[in-house]
Amino acid sequence: MSASFDPAVYRGVRVVVLGGGGFIGRHVVDRLVAYGAAPILLTRSKPRLYASWRGRVVVYDEPITSLKAVSEALANCFAFNEAAVVINLAAAGVLPGKRDGNAMSAANGLLAETVATTTGELCAELPAAWPGVSLLHVGSALEYGTRAQNLDEAAKASPDEPYGRSKLRGTEAVLRARAEHGLSALVVRPFTVFGPGEPASRLLSTLISRAGDDRPIELSAGTQSRDIAYVEDVAEGIVRLAASPRKAVAKGEGPFDAGVINLATGTSVSIKDFVLAAAKEFFLDEGRLRFGALPPRDDDTDHPPTPIARLAAATGGFALNADPAAGLRRTHRRLLASLYEPAPQADEKAKEPARGRDGSDPEQGPGGKSDRRAQEGRTERRSDRRPDAPNAPNQGRSDGRGNRDSAGDRGGRPDRRPRQDRPQGQNRPARAERPPRPPETPAPEAGPVEPPPNPV
Repeated sequence: MSASFDPAVYRGVRVVVLGGGGFIGRHVVDRLVAYGAAPILLTRSKPRLYASWRGRVVVYDEPITSLKAVSEALANCFAFNEAAVVINLAAAGVLPGKRDGNAMSAANGLLAETVATTTGELCAELPAAWPGVSLLHVGSALEYGTRAQNLDEAAKASPDEPYGRSKLRGTEAVLRARAEHGLSALVVRPFTVFGPGEPASRLLSTLISRAGDDRPIELSAGTQSRDIAYVEDVAEGIVRLAASPRKAVAKGEGPFDAGVINLATGTSVSIKDFVLAAAKEFFLDEGRLRFGALPPRDDDTDHPPTPIARLAAATGGFALNADPAAGLRRTHRRLLASLYEPAPQADEKAKEPARGRDGSDPEQGPGGKSDRRAQEGRTERRSDRRPDAPNAPNQGRSDGRGNRDSAGDRGGRPDRRPRQDRPQGQNRPARAERPPRPPETPAPEAGPVEPPPNPV
């Protein structure tokens, strides 16, 4: 149904990304940058730019703190920045231990509905030069339920815990927008994801942080099965699926009939096997692993192999690597490489002007010269010293329970609406200050490692 993916399709394309500072989101932005796209990040707070993003990634000039602000930001990005596609990775409540009902309802349900409805209305009014989808929404495997046996995308989803139910509401809102507005929108459902940059409370980060001591590590029996994928493979899948043929997605043809695509390897791996592979890669003595020392969680996920026929058909045969050992090796290499990255220069400052909404050319900052392709991403910031590591040994340690995407990127700003008390044409470029360095994460007390986190 889908031809082979051509990375050149993204060259110069402006992609609006929500959740681009999270665990999966930052790798999605990495792939977009690698393919020549110009990502625009919509964020709630001032993020940081990674070194590889400098000069390519910009951040919307005003914080996104309400649903109204989301709608206005999307309208500005489409009208003044000629945005072509929206990728929504925003989510709340991924960590099982930190799930607030109101936050999950707002971010996973209402925000997704606002993004889908606004994008549908905007795309109905604007010409579509971009051949891919208008909206790619990232859902969750927990929409199926923690013990679901039928994981086919067309099957009725039956989530059995709060996070999965809130994510399903977001998916349903996207599919409604597709039906009501003719929106070319697609939902992807990642399963269990691991790799560099994951939060300190995740299983892999915890194992790595414990590599430097000789204390026992208590775990559950590890018999539960998951579809476990390396994060860079997942990000690649998201970027490829966003380039799916617009009309086929809007009409629900071929592999897009359900409006949902499983983003998975198609193979189940026991958590015990994953832990043993991680112990081998990161030189953990297997004798320290106390499988069965902890009871299983009631909400722990145990899934059969995931159907991926629609993924293969939609992407021309793209497949995620089903061998966790390969992803663990890639994680280890990225961790080692980050240790030797040079420190960013202290005098690096933002060079991206905020583009106004006065009568001037939207591609030029007030008083600036027009440069339609190069100017929108001309931003330089301090970058994280170690952006690629999950957690270096003996730095961030935790109990191994959660699964929240970690935010923490910062960057420049695209469009900013002019202040009402200034004459038009006299808006000044935005100049973002560098936030203070976060405090060092203290090492935790010795203790058990609880069962691994649920999927995204």
